Amino acid sequence: MNIPPDPLNPSHEPHLAGSLVAQSPGTTHSRVDSLYGAACERGTTYEAVVHSCFCSAMDDEFGTDENAVDVAEAFIYARKRYGYLSSAENAQLDAENADDGTCKCGLDWLTCPSGCFEV
Repeated sequence: MNIPPDPLNPSHEPHLAGSLVAQSPGTTHSRVDSLYGAACERGTTYEAVVHSCFCSAMDDEFGTDENAVDVAEAFIYARKRYGYLSSAENAQLDAENADDGTCKCGLDWLTCPSGCFEV
């Protein structure tokens, strides 16, 4: 199964709302760290669920244009530190994992409690 690299244990601070105006890298990194911390609290059981929640939160917080000047640093940091993937990249990863018999939770049909394999 393909899973993004395991990050260092991030701060588990609550989500920091704020404007998308250009911010210092430290502030941007803190916002990304907070999003990952919130994803860990929400999907603590499976690494694949945490990753999915994090990527979704990044898109919600910063939009989906990774090249936009005011958010590019957030996406660069998120990719490097937490293995951020875009929606298209996550869909591709899900398809590859499904071919290998793994669901979106990162589990196989014998172990997934979410019913991913039920028809």
